[in-house]
Amino acid sequence: MASWLDEYKRKVIAADQAVSLLKPNQRIVIPLTDEPLAFCEALAKHTPHLRNVHLLMAVPRKEWEFFRSGQDGHITVGLENFVGPAGRAVQEDRITDYYPTLFSAHSKIYEERSSEAPSIDVAAFIVSPPDADGYCYFGTSVWYKPVIARCAKVIIAEVQPHVIKTRGGGRLHVSKIDWFIENNAPFVSTPVPAPDDISTKIAASINGLLHDGDTLQLGTGRAALSMPLDVLLKGKSDLGWHSEITPGLVTKRIKAGQINSARKTIDPGVAITTYLRNYDAEDLKFATDNTAFEVRDVTYVNNVLTIAAHENMVAMNSAISIDLTGQIAAETIGNVIFNGMGGQQEFVFGSMFSKGGRSIHLLPSTAADGHISRIVPKLPEGEYVTIPRSWADHVVTEWGVAKLLGKSHRQRAEALIEVAHPAFRDELKAAARKLFRP
Repeated sequence: MASWLDEYKRKVIAADQAVSLLKPNQRIVIPLTDEPLAFCEALAKHTPHLRNVHLLMAVPRKEWEFFRSGQDGHITVGLENFVGPAGRAVQEDRITDYYPTLFSAHSKIYEERSSEAPSIDVAAFIVSPPDADGYCYFGTSVWYKPVIARCAKVIIAEVQPHVIKTRGGGRLHVSKIDWFIENNAPFVSTPVPAPDDISTKIAASINGLLHDGDTLQLGTGRAALSMPLDVLLKGKSDLGWHSEITPGLVTKRIKAGQINSARKTIDPGVAITTYLRNYDAEDLKFATDNTAFEVRDVTYVNNVLTIAAHENMVAMNSAISIDLTGQIAAETIGNVIFNGMGGQQEFVFGSMFSKGGRSIHLLPSTAADGHISRIVPKLPEGEYVTIPRSWADHVVTEWGVAKLLGKSHRQRAEALIEVAHPAFRDELKAAARKLFRP
């Protein structure tokens, strides 16, 4: 019998028992993504018995009952970086607090500045069943879990059988974990949003900005994830991959050899990510223990220095809106947080420092079924600027490409109006004349 197996068995407890271990005034961290469901269900059930517990999490799968319990002194909730659909209502109601944390800064916050960092009394996340050597893996979702695990006083790991072994260092030994909850949750595939005419036109325009041998990053958001890869990557070869998020369709391109990372400046021959999403069983099988595909700590993947070290790094990210000076909003609609800052800033800045690198922002030209232009004279009051105008490079809509780098405010306005929806161009021209008169 493996030496670690008895230890593992001793540490297996029920989710209710795990929650009963929590004490008043403790701080719990559930790192991105996919919260441990059995643990959260028990937390919701026992919320009335908890006092002044603070929970920090990101992209919850649903609006848990305990989100609003802080008003009664039970659990106060903070949402970090990504809010997601389930967190929008409580953010809009100001029930939860928001943490605009750079992903690559987690090591600085909790390790480099440990004396200033808030304590992590309990960390809870999902892992794979132990392998033959007693290691549990974070599978397709590593993010900043290694940092949190190193700094947490107590680790509760929810074991789910579909979590796979991946390369890249995202693992913990049984001896480093304090308690295990076993949850026989089934694997649920997450399909990619279907492409439409707008996303296809955007993909075709971006294709003209890509070159053989480029290393690519693709951000989240429907506009980015729905682009058809056969259009986006048509005719390109020897592409590299270094991206915070990897859609399942990309693993198929890696498997086919179009994305082979052979010409990458660092980590040659290996596709690097911290999160595989929108994947199916085939993608999961491909990613399992594959030496050509590593799921690594986000403090490495999103580090601006790591990104910039790649030559010909191309960052492709979604935007919600952009004003005529090139200020890009990708987090809020007005002053309401719609999703979050994600790793967009890190990849934009890193790609712009990359030799031969490019940054591309993509967005449909309109919202609300064509009634609202996403290219606006000025961003609304309270809307967060995710990317300052000085960092804006390429902006792509279904109407074409606006190249902003090195241009004046007036020249930027002219370029952006050219890719705005025709129904809004006249009013944008009139606004530009008032804003940028000689």
